[in-house]
Amino acid sequence: MSVVRLLAKMLSFIIQQSLAKQTIPEEWRKALDSRVLKGRPSDRSNPENYRTISLTSICCKIAEHIIVSQTMTHIPTSVVSLLTVSTVLEKSARAKLKFWLLRT
Repeated sequence: MSVVRLLAKMLSFIIQQSLAKQTIPEEWRKALDSRVLKGRPSDRSNPENYRTISLTSICCKIAEHIIVSQTMTHIPTSVVSLLTVSTVLEKSARAKLKFWLLRT
């Protein structure tokens, strides 16, 4: 068995167990917040010249992608169009999905 298939099988098992138990592993909840310099500002001492990024677990990102992509197959096309158009207005896919779920 190739390493890729072995890792996919193991990750699949972990995600299935997480969904079955309705829990998220503690390690997946942790994120490393880091500040990144925006563009090429002249003043590095000004905090406004930085943006915060949050680095999360790759396992969590994969699980989130699977859940969102599967959920999107069950959402009506008109709502998907609304979410696509609103991309300019909202930055987070999770916020858009939460917005739609709260409306229904």
